[in-house]
Amino acid sequence: MAQSCINKISDFLWKQGDPPISILESPKLTSEKLFILRVVGLVISVIGWILMLVVDGSNHFIYLTYWGVYASVALFALLLFQHKKYEKYQSESPQSGDGAVRDVEIAEEKSHPYSYTLLWKWTVVFYECTVAMSLMIGFVYWVSLFSPSITTIRLIASIFVHGVIQICWIAEFWADRIPFYRHHYWVFLTIGVIYLVWNAIWSLAMYPVYGDFTTWTDFLTLIFVLGALIMATLSFFLLECLYRKKLSRVEGKTDEANASAEDGREMTNLKKDGSNANL
Repeated sequence: MAQSCINKISDFLWKQGDPPISILESPKLTSEKLFILRVVGLVISVIGWILMLVVDGSNHFIYLTYWGVYASVALFALLLFQHKKYEKYQSESPQSGDGAVRDVEIAEEKSHPYSYTLLWKWTVVFYECTVAMSLMIGFVYWVSLFSPSITTIRLIASIFVHGVIQICWIAEFWADRIPFYRHHYWVFLTIGVIYLVWNAIWSLAMYPVYGDFTTWTDFLTLIFVLGALIMATLSFFLLECLYRKKLSRVEGKTDEANASAEDGREMTNLKKDGSNANL
């Protein structure tokens, strides 16, 4: 029964035509520069995490911002781990380039088609949820929660976790080829609902997490929650749309490069034929 449920979940999340992804692939940067970008993202996420611990202490886990910061630290670390793992595959493979990595991923997928331990599957879902959540958190904070009267240390921490980390994810999204799949939205929404339930439990039992916005006893909470869910949805599908556009541009350039290479080979062959005819 458990295996059957796992298979169904896998079939839902990984539809036919969703191939394994390569962490090393970037249409913009070399592998080395992409690695450096991810190191910077991890360092900034850790700095933001430390600053917010100093500001909020032990109750930090009640804020969605922290969920986003923890996810950012974990995901950048995961990307770096896989980056080095796939570089090792490349160095050991007789084939060169991203093809070596892709061959290993496809072989893993074929040998374990329903495995929930395949790291690339977790990476894709984790990436989609973290990037969409991070951008939504930054937008909602600066639009509705930011107060200019906060202390200097809190302002610095807020800039890091509601601005600088988001810039890192925008840069990562610009550079990589990790996909956004529309049918993974339901995973993202489920995480959002889990947080809202946790927020409601804490707000009703202790004190409102976000002040008057989350008392869970009046109409303002309903407006805030619906607005946050709408922003989260827009964030996810905007990134999914941008990914499709990015992918189409990359594939268009690849097709154009292949066509140019084919034209070059044809011209070379024609010149050879002409030379042979003259002889």
